[in-house]
Amino acid sequence: MTVLLSYLPEAGQYSCFFVYLRLVMGFSAEMVATFIAAVGILSVVAQTAVLALLMRNLSCKRVIIVGLVFEMLQLMWYGFGSQTWMMWAAGLLAAMSSITYPAISAYVSMHTDVDKQGVVQGIVTGMRGLCSGLGPAMFGVIFYLFHVDLSETPTERHTSAPLSGNVSSVVREASVNPNLVPGPPFVFGALMVITALMVAAFIPEGSSSAAAALAAKQRRQSGGQDVSYDRSHKKNSSLDAASLPLMDESAAL
Repeated sequence: MTVLLSYLPEAGQYSCFFVYLRLVMGFSAEMVATFIAAVGILSVVAQTAVLALLMRNLSCKRVIIVGLVFEMLQLMWYGFGSQTWMMWAAGLLAAMSSITYPAISAYVSMHTDVDKQGVVQGIVTGMRGLCSGLGPAMFGVIFYLFHVDLSETPTERHTSAPLSGNVSSVVREASVNPNLVPGPPFVFGALMVITALMVAAFIPEGSSSAAAALAAKQRRQSGGQDVSYDRSHKKNSSLDAASLPLMDESAAL
């Protein structure tokens, strides 16, 4: 449920977010490209250095909650923000929220039996694939319900071509009531992430002692197999040694 409720708005966001920046928030093509590059670099830093630091100091459950909090904040910021600097600041939060899925994978790997690792990881990956199809559809329906038109007409292309350097050159077709939020799907996605936070609060607390106990159990099982093998090997060796005198006596006769 946590994967479903968290990745569904994320998939919908990334399917239409850059078009939303271009047509609704007034970003130029160069600004959108720079935004993509900046968020990508920050996501790499978050999933390597920041995630490693958090995993050393917090449990997997707490790291998942931290990632969900960042995701909820960035969706809220995109939903209510109306200024360019707000979009850039929310991009930093979006990069930090990318630690959620690696933390979920680490939790599943640490708290699942060895013979069930593939099944559980396959379920998580399949859920993400399902969200990749449902998320864009959900965001599209919400944009339609709130009369936010993200399509660019040929008139807009001719109008914006000579004035590509000016962010106000894009003609906005969004007929949203000014009293409403600029990005309704992002607010709805933030509500879904809040629900995911409630579900994640009931995830069993993962501790290093549980992982150590599981590893000790596996070592005991492997050690027991080695002992039984050694005993059977010694027994066979003793039988072979006991049969040697008989073979010698029969050879003498």
